[in-house]
Amino acid sequence: MPGTTLRLPYFLLLVALLSACAPRVPTPTAAPASGTSGAPQAAPAPNPSPQTALLARLPAAQADAFRAGYAALAAADPAEAERAFEGLAQLSLPSEAAAEARLRLGEAQAGAGHAEAALATLDEVQRRFAGTPQAGLAPYFVALATQAAGRADDARQRLADYAAGHPQVAAAVWLRVAEDDLKRGQPAPAAEAARQGLASAQARGLRAALLERLGEAESALGHAQAAFDAYRQTLALAQGKSYLGEQLYHLAQAYQGIGKREEAVRALQSAARDFPAARTTADTLRLLGEL
Repeated sequence: MPGTTLRLPYFLLLVALLSACAPRVPTPTAAPASGTSGAPQAAPAPNPSPQTALLARLPAAQADAFRAGYAALAAADPAEAERAFEGLAQLSLPSEAAAEARLRLGEAQAGAGHAEAALATLDEVQRRFAGTPQAGLAPYFVALATQAAGRADDARQRLADYAAGHPQVAAAVWLRVAEDDLKRGQPAPAAEAARQGLASAQARGLRAALLERLGEAESALGHAQAAFDAYRQTLALAQGKSYLGEQLYHLAQAYQGIGKREEAVRALQSAARDFPAARTTADTLRLLGEL
């Protein structure tokens, strides 16, 4: 759809993953990217916050190096993160810190497009640190590295398997799958992935993101009524004025698709009048002129 920007709340996924897989480590506080939209914002890769308990047990220089690596991941700078964690991985660290350094190195390598290096690093995490929270997280990043290697179908299956084995985070993983399917121009599996995620999603922002992806997929499939139903539900979950404006625009498109011109015009007029800062305002005005 015009004006649609794929946005995946990966920080939600990371918080859920760490909560599920690392009960011995205090759950980190997620650091979502700033923005004006009420929709969940995200960087291209999961953004870890520093694990306070782990860092507190390290010398200051090592703890600072971890923080630098985390900050680079949060800033979507995998090359800088790779340098930071590669340096840490070469040090003699306590077991938990060594596992964390290598896990994040694998994440950064995958983000930088160094797929084979990432797969080798993550394989080491799973073999050398079996039973640790980091080994539990590694298969998720293996899926991302597999995707970076150009094996999209294999990566999708790995993510689906991860979701099946980790029900606490399944909804967020399915959201990732839906995003990837849409980027590959495959709306049918994207719609199914979004529905899978909605079956267990509880968080308001996560449900809104899944519904938005479902609406986009259904629209691409030509299922106007289904797209309308999905976008209508996002309005009840919207948490910011800009996001409301975007969803009114999408709702107007859905109204147009099911032949309800007057309703579409009213939705567009409300979006333009009440939410002029929305990212879809230009598209809203264009469509309003066409109608």
